[in-house]
Amino acid sequence: MEPDGRVPPNDLEAEAAVLSAVFLDGSTLDTVSDFLQAAHFYSHDNGTIYAAQLALRAASKPVDAVTVKGWLADRDLLSRVGGVRYLAQIIDAVPAIANVETYARTVFDKARQREVIATARRIVVEGYGQIGDTQAWIDKCEQSVFELAAERSTHKPQRLRSIMREHYLDIQGRLQQQAAERITTGLVDLDKQIVGLASPNLIVIAGRPGLGKSSLLSHVARHVARKHGGVALFSLEMSRQELLDQMVCAEAKVDSRRMAQLDGLTEDDWNRITATANDLNKLPLWIDDEGKIGLTALRAKCRRIAAECKAAGTPLRLVGIDYLQLMGVNARAQTREQEVAQNSRELKALAKDLGVPVIVLSQLNRAPEQRKGSRPGLSDLRESGAIEQDADQVWFLFHDDHATAEVTTISVAKGRRFGTGDVRVYWQAEFTRFDDLDASSYSYAPQGKDF
Repeated sequence: MEPDGRVPPNDLEAEAAVLSAVFLDGSTLDTVSDFLQAAHFYSHDNGTIYAAQLALRAASKPVDAVTVKGWLADRDLLSRVGGVRYLAQIIDAVPAIANVETYARTVFDKARQREVIATARRIVVEGYGQIGDTQAWIDKCEQSVFELAAERSTHKPQRLRSIMREHYLDIQGRLQQQAAERITTGLVDLDKQIVGLASPNLIVIAGRPGLGKSSLLSHVARHVARKHGGVALFSLEMSRQELLDQMVCAEAKVDSRRMAQLDGLTEDDWNRITATANDLNKLPLWIDDEGKIGLTALRAKCRRIAAECKAAGTPLRLVGIDYLQLMGVNARAQTREQEVAQNSRELKALAKDLGVPVIVLSQLNRAPEQRKGSRPGLSDLRESGAIEQDADQVWFLFHDDHATAEVTTISVAKGRRFGTGDVRVYWQAEFTRFDDLDASSYSYAPQGKDF
């Protein structure tokens, strides 16, 4: 009983039904023991009896009133659970053995209810005390509730013939759903190469400074927000005002230098800026420019944005981060490489957690500049080999020596599902804008295989 006199959620009849079913047929434990534990019973006595049943089954011994009685007596527990009389009462519950899983699910669900109540009570008690950093405490509370909300399911072995038809019908359905929901980048040739942005993938875009990594991420973010759903964009380097100016210039095709200096903007420029701003204002795109944001805060913000998207009827479809090396550090990490590696792993977990692709920008070391040719490789990813391991896709931006200045190569150096290849796109530096390459308009002398 709670301090306020209320009784926590429980179902003692269901608990007795589970125990009685096991007494009648010990093999029923094989049906429920993969998810139901002794700690899930509200009655301590019932939990102790269930623990005895589990122990006997694990030892390949009969599970009946005699063996359970002996197990409890050997451990001086028989009198504590009500003795032989209580065991007899349990056996007399006489449930339908076929419904044992339903009874067990009821016990399990009541235990989860009590767990939520206990977590909420702990949060209330902590909230009235000294919590230290408020945002860190809120993030911890949110994480506690989120973990409770995670679905827990059981997995049972099934004979192949019983799942064959269901499996291939599921594949057919998923293929149709993927075709309808495939997240595109807005660059046709890139989409052909990567078969769209897969969920939940961690995608790394890397390149030396000044090659347009932020502009490419911004391009993809705007396209996804316009065509597919909500986007959360975290800019750790640029302010939200700078990022917004970049988006407007790219969409309106206004020279970004004139925009930055407010010098020489024509009436036509302003008309296009106004029209573009009105269009961007309608997009389900969230921008956060908090510098040095840590993974805990980032995860909490993503969940809140996902909730807002869901409430608005538009699912969260993409998270973008600019960039990895600026993310907050973990005090336990001893080196910079360990810090970046841990953030890389956590971002991969975030993609799975949210069920959306996560695109993160990354710096390269100077090795490509010091060797003949400028094509980067996976070993050039700055400060962590773990990035290569964790990422599902890695794209490199670089200028091909045989292309004009307006042509940028997106080298897909890693792709778990589709392999590697080069995609060439048109880069308009004055607008910080990427477009599909029109081969008839821009000269290009490729070397080797042309993708």
